[in-house]
Amino acid sequence: METKKTKKNVEDNLFGSSMKIISLLKKIDALIYKKKTGNAWILSAKLNIAERQVYRYLSLIKKLGAEVQYDYEKKSYCYSNRKRLNIEIGTKKF
Repeated sequence: METKKTKKNVEDNLFGSSMKIISLLKKIDALIYKKKTGNAWILSAKLNIAERQVYRYLSLIKKLGAEVQYDYEKKSYCYSNRKRLNIEIGTKKF
């Protein structure tokens, strides 16, 4: 039985997907800040996502202005320019 896609269903799916992405970005940011990511394979296991997705999220973080690189001594991704993600969602009165 096929369900009819309504505007509300599409919005709910989009909202759910967006929240998942934001949640993952926050988790990745926290792990990078603490220098506790491990390599991409370990990070993918920590986040329960594919290793390829880790690289995509790291690329997105870099596009947002944070310099991320892998530190072989610490065995973790690290911020190299003292910039972190600042993700806020909500409403503001104006």
